[in-house]
Amino acid sequence: MANLKTWVSGLGLALIIAAAACENASDALPAAQPSNLVITQAQPADGDATLTGIGGSYASVGSGRKFVHLSQVVNGITHRVEVEYAISTDEIVSAVHDWGPGFYGTTYYQNSANCEGAGCLGQIAVDSNARTMTITGVSLANGSTTSTLNGTLSWH
Repeated sequence: MANLKTWVSGLGLALIIAAAACENASDALPAAQPSNLVITQAQPADGDATLTGIGGSYASVGSGRKFVHLSQVVNGITHRVEVEYAISTDEIVSAVHDWGPGFYGTTYYQNSANCEGAGCLGQIAVDSNARTMTITGVSLANGSTTSTLNGTLSWH
C-alpha cells in the first residue's frame, strides 16, 4: 500500500509539472505577424493586390504535408493564396493563387494560377518556427491566367 501511495503522489507531482509546462507552451512560438504578399503581373489584371492578413494552416495527416493559406478581399476581389509543403523537409509541393469577385459557380474562383514541385523550388523558403514563408518571384500560370508572388506569407 505504501508503494501505491508513493506512486500516486509521484504521479500527481508529474501532472502538476506537465500542466505548468503546458501553460507556458504557447509562449514558445512568436506571435504571427501580418503578411506582406505582393501579387503582380496578374492576367486578368484584377489579380494584382497586396495581401496583409494572417493566414491559417492545416496538416494532411496521412500525406505528411502542410497547407498554408491566406484569403483576403482587396478592392472587391477575393484572393486566396495557398502553399503546400512537406513537413519533414520544408520542400514546396505546390503554390496557387485563386481570385475573382466571388466564387465561380459554387466551388471555384474565376481565375486560378499555380506552380508545382520544381517550378516553385528555391523561390519559397519556409520558416516553420516563425510561421513565415519568404516568397521570391514565384511565377504562377494556368493557360493564359498568370500571377507573380513576392513577399511574406505568415500564418497562425
